[in-house]
Amino acid sequence: MGFAREFIKEINEGMPHIVIVDTPSPRGDDNVMRFSRATRDRANWFAAFNDVRAEGDISRYEADSSLPPGNMAELRKWHEYVSARRQLKAWVAPGPTYKVAHWAPVPREAAFFMGDFQVPRLEPDLGGEAPLVVLANPAIYVRDGEDLPGALKGSRSYYFDGPEQLVKEKLLYGFGAHGLETRIVGTTTEEFTDAVQRRIKAEIRRLLERD
Repeated sequence: MGFAREFIKEINEGMPHIVIVDTPSPRGDDNVMRFSRATRDRANWFAAFNDVRAEGDISRYEADSSLPPGNMAELRKWHEYVSARRQLKAWVAPGPTYKVAHWAPVPREAAFFMGDFQVPRLEPDLGGEAPLVVLANPAIYVRDGEDLPGALKGSRSYYFDGPEQLVKEKLLYGFGAHGLETRIVGTTTEEFTDAVQRRIKAEIRRLLERD
């Protein structure tokens, strides 16, 4: 549910804008902006972070929490929330709180967190200076038989979900100098994921330099 201690201390000190990107399954309602369960957990975590920053004053951040009205009272009793808040108190000082907003390529009036709740979309104010967390789903969903527009044509949303289905090492078992031993054959899933991430970062840098 949380982040590394070093990152928590960094956002406590600087309160930078944060963009959290994740893509849920293509299944669901096309009339809402869809977000994954993991994204919902991040929204809950920032509620705990804001609660510590606001010294328990819900009125300071509830409307900007991206959670349903009245949900905070229930959330504060959840054991993972209580655990996160206790941990955060050691690293987070009182101060400004985050507004949690939503973004997707095709905006809708409502945002739906898979398996949980639906809320009105909160538009990110990218031109403001107030601390902002943007929950982003960059996927463009198409129906069967359709294709993505323009430069995205031919790409596949959700393709890298479950990378072990694309590349997975094999283990060979045998006897050696130390008894039963194992050998890895082929590229590991971790190596594949690292290579994909490095390629994506390089492509992002290229696009930014071109613009």
